[in-house]
Amino acid sequence: MSVLPPPPPPSDLPPPPSGLVAPPGPIATGPPKATWKWWEILLVGFVALIIGTIPAAAIYLGAGESPSSNGLLNGVDFLANAVDQVVLLVVLLAYLQWRHRGWQRAVRLPKLRELPKELAVGVGIGIAMVFALGVLVSAVLQPLFRAATHQDVTPAEQIGTGIHGWGAVAFVVAVVLVAPVVEEFFFRGLFFRTLRDRYGLWVGAIGSGILFALLHTGAGGTAQKLMLQIAIGLFGMGLALLYDWRGKLGANVAAHAVFNLITVLSVLKVFS
Repeated sequence: MSVLPPPPPPSDLPPPPSGLVAPPGPIATGPPKATWKWWEILLVGFVALIIGTIPAAAIYLGAGESPSSNGLLNGVDFLANAVDQVVLLVVLLAYLQWRHRGWQRAVRLPKLRELPKELAVGVGIGIAMVFALGVLVSAVLQPLFRAATHQDVTPAEQIGTGIHGWGAVAFVVAVVLVAPVVEEFFFRGLFFRTLRDRYGLWVGAIGSGILFALLHTGAGGTAQKLMLQIAIGLFGMGLALLYDWRGKLGANVAAHAVFNLITVLSVLKVFS
């Protein structure tokens, strides 16, 4: 005759409440935060720009010209700036791959299937930003500066006159193709991203907007340069908010490119 073993003693622990059992597998927490520091990106960017002055100097030497000293850029300036920015991008990518593996997920580069929608959104936002900044300058900044200085003030000019031929091609490539990609990657994808992850949205937007403004200047008096930098800083803040909303850089690059394209068309007098 077989004898059944005695039942195990009852557990002292109550069973877990229904609905509170953890699901199997890892818990999704969203894209990772930036692992790089804000000062780290500034330092690497500064070194990259210094390296980029070498091929840029070769361009000036080959063209027999010197960098514009009055703040108004010509075709050679745009070509040299484009080369300098490409060097910046290459150095940043190499550094991130070396020190911050997995940076792509933190920056949140758009996937190929997402590009059409992101580019369409960016084009619309870019056109809206052109009109919004135009209204801001004419309806807000100019009256404020007029009251403060007792004279009419317009934003400082950044682009020289008489750009044509290969200079116009360099102008379009540098401003519409190179600058939107490199600047959005640096200012929003890296600098804003790390400030946003550590200190919050508005610190990131304002901080990146100020840096964006400080690195853009033009020809004119102090008031004119200040008005230009305020407008550019607000544009940079708007791009930071766009990046935070979309979560990817595709719309930012498109908005920046469209904004610059409208400037290019007006400078080259396409609308006249």
